[in-house]
Amino acid sequence: MPTFLPLPSPLTLALQAFLAGILVALALLSILAFRPLRARVLSQAGLFGLVVAAAWIAYSGLGASLLPPGQAGWVHTASLILAGLCLTIWERVTTTLLSTSPAARRLAHIRRITAIATLLIALAALFPSTRCHRLSEFILGLLAPLLALLTLAAGLRARREGLRIADALVAATLALLVCCASLWALAAGWVGASASLAILQVTLAVLAMALGWAMLGRMMELRKSTEAAQLAAAEHQAYALEAQVAQRNAELSARLAELSEARNSTEIATQSLQRALDQLEQAASTDRLTGAWNRRRFEEAVMPEIALAHRRRDPLSLLMIDLDH
Repeated sequence: MPTFLPLPSPLTLALQAFLAGILVALALLSILAFRPLRARVLSQAGLFGLVVAAAWIAYSGLGASLLPPGQAGWVHTASLILAGLCLTIWERVTTTLLSTSPAARRLAHIRRITAIATLLIALAALFPSTRCHRLSEFILGLLAPLLALLTLAAGLRARREGLRIADALVAATLALLVCCASLWALAAGWVGASASLAILQVTLAVLAMALGWAMLGRMMELRKSTEAAQLAAAEHQAYALEAQVAQRNAELSARLAELSEARNSTEIATQSLQRALDQLEQAASTDRLTGAWNRRRFEEAVMPEIALAHRRRDPLSLLMIDLDH
């Protein structure tokens, strides 16, 4: 693994800054997509993009050009730690994306152990020792391609199972392997610093696009699943409302039937009462033996006639016959 790259030219700095800006933009888009979709993998991918951008700034010499000369030595240590952190977050992102593949999950445990070991080795660069730094670089250079190979194997297994985003993950993992190969080639002296940096720029761009492709596919799957869940919830709510309306209609029908029955009963009772009143009126105004009007009924009939005769000053005669046997 290389220890440090020389300060690049202004044009190279502009290209490096452009690549870092692309990585940050993709990371922010992924983080912003986390809020509506509520998927943990989106926040993980956003964090991965930000850490990759920081690692690229530290390694490429862009960070050293922005710091005072006395503090530029810390950039190398930061690049090692950020590289280990990148690989750890990479393992988390790819594990989450491949979680629906049973074959890929069989490699999840060893990949997690490798990622944790990578982070611990990277943190060893904090010790102020050149030998410790070189040992950390060497072990990190072994663990990084090992983690990439394990991820490639998991991606190929998921691809055989028909996982849609497996192709994008395989492409991103191949780009990561190319990054590791270019760093080993630079450490072995097979390529120069400029050529290695150019290869890293291209492979990081490919990695960002491939991972973005995978995240786009994941977001589409999440949106479909979210819409399906919302549709299922709406259907369930509609069914519940229909059942509630049917229950209310049944209760209302039963209540109306009770009211109709009560009205019929009231009408029958009213008719019976009217007949009873008629019978009582007849019994009160007639003689039970002969059926003739009694004195009360006679007075009710004759008194208006007497009053009418007085008003008109007409003569009035009254004939009274007493019949006995």
